[in-house]
Amino acid sequence: MYAPDNSFSVAIARRVTADADPVLTRETTFHPRTSELYTNLGLSYHEEGRFDEARAHYDRALANLSRIPESSRASVHNNLGSLETHVGNYEEAIRHHEAALAEWRERLGPRNPHVALSLNNLGIAHLTAGNTERIAEAAKSQPPNAGLV
Repeated sequence: MYAPDNSFSVAIARRVTADADPVLTRETTFHPRTSELYTNLGLSYHEEGRFDEARAHYDRALANLSRIPESSRASVHNNLGSLETHVGNYEEAIRHHEAALAEWRERLGPRNPHVALSLNNLGIAHLTAGNTERIAEAAKSQPPNAGLV
């Protein structure tokens, strides 16, 4: 619930934009949705082209998620993979997209749309890195209609 005298509420009310970062960093240390907030800040910075700051927030989200049993890290890995592809760090991008793909396959099965998204993003990373042979290998490893519901 929004409370104007509560800096955490004010930060959330600002729609988790990058300018809310100092308040969120200070106020969310023990909040149960800290990882989600860091991820959203990472997305905001990413959209603004502030890639180092985005990466730092995605890394914080991963660090927090690593302390929570059964938490899903796939979407953060997917975001990091997209960021690294954008800035030309293709090996890192591929590593993150492979991590997202592995988790989504295991948790959701091979025909889930998240798996298709992850395969697409992994393919883009390989394509921009010039690894066209890897794209063909990945396509062959998928069951027919993978990612389709």
